[in-house]
Amino acid sequence: MEIWVDADHGGCLDTRRSTTGWICRLYGCTINGSAKRQATVAVLTVEAEYIAVSEAAKEGLWLRGLLEELGYRQPTTRIWCDNQGAIVLSKKPGTHMRTKHISIRHHLIRELVEEGTMLIELKISLRT
Repeated sequence: MEIWVDADHGGCLDTRRSTTGWICRLYGCTINGSAKRQATVAVLTVEAEYIAVSEAAKEGLWLRGLLEELGYRQPTTRIWCDNQGAIVLSKKPGTHMRTKHISIRHHLIRELVEEGTMLIELKISLRT
């Protein structure tokens, strides 16, 4: 399974909240997806992307559990993200001064990366 994830930073002009978007693909077919406004205001772009990755990972974990209950053991799930800062933050246990305020609930992704359940990789988007 692979998950493609992205976020806009402060895209809502009324609330300045970011929007998270992700899709899950299994054997090349889209099986699930979502796009919704984040519950909190992200101060930095990296924070908006990190929150998006965390939300997508939670859904990926649920889907992995469902597939395994159906008898389909899943290898490491790849998460494709276009923000290097969010990728570094998910792999690095230390906290940088600028990201210290990010809620603990979003750090689930660190544990999933450490245990090998999820792998986050850089995907450069070709936006014009």
